[in-house]
Amino acid sequence: MARAIRNFYKGGIYHVIQRGINRAYIFEDHLDKAMFLEIIKETMIADPFEVLYYVIMDNHYHLLLQMKDASIGKVMQRINLSYSKYFNKKYHRSGTIFGSRYTCISIKDTKQFMTTVMYNAYNPVKAKMVKHPEEYRWCAHLEVVSSRTTIINRRKLLEVMDKDLDKAEHLYKMLLSEKINGIKRCYTEDEIKQSRKEVMQVALEKLCSSPDQYNEVIKGNRTYELMAIKKLFIKNMIASGFKPPELAIFLNMSSRSVNLHK
Repeated sequence: MARAIRNFYKGGIYHVIQRGINRAYIFEDHLDKAMFLEIIKETMIADPFEVLYYVIMDNHYHLLLQMKDASIGKVMQRINLSYSKYFNKKYHRSGTIFGSRYTCISIKDTKQFMTTVMYNAYNPVKAKMVKHPEEYRWCAHLEVVSSRTTIINRRKLLEVMDKDLDKAEHLYKMLLSEKINGIKRCYTEDEIKQSRKEVMQVALEKLCSSPDQYNEVIKGNRTYELMAIKKLFIKNMIASGFKPPELAIFLNMSSRSVNLHK
């Protein structure tokens, strides 16, 4: 696969991870997980995007998404808000069910994509919920091997691995034949930070008219025009799941200043 498109919104592939608050369960039974899939399908209609892979655990979920015109922030806000309303109503509770903003990791190449797919498929095995990926109902693996898809775009999933679909299916089977003790941690903290930094760089580049203007924003130049760009950038990135401290580091500002501009 060619280098991933440097676009946080359209065409980019992202691994999204969302956990429950204090690692509490956000899915109490199979009906909750089924409802979550229905909410994703409804969101796909309202703000089109592609689901390439997923796994729904008890206290968190993973989604491998390819974005279209809608921002990933808008999509995730709709999914999480809709599910939170459902969950709170069903279990007679109030307040947030999610521990923090979701983690979003940009997929840069085929190797990273395939590692992410394998990591997600084996998540229930690592959690000792099942012995083999095919035994877990709430994972895209069953959609891939059965060809009876619910929410994933199976063809696009395979095309990312190889344009020759027969080769891609073989590659997928090879991935899932790996033993669990051969699977390494999906990402290091440094890799996550670097990926998020690249996303911020691309988002700011889109708002700036030239590399020079981009550099002036990063340096902390405080002209009216540059401050307007910075304010819009902060607003967009907060909506997309970024936190004031990491934006402050990127923009050479204090967290307090970032909070004043969001």
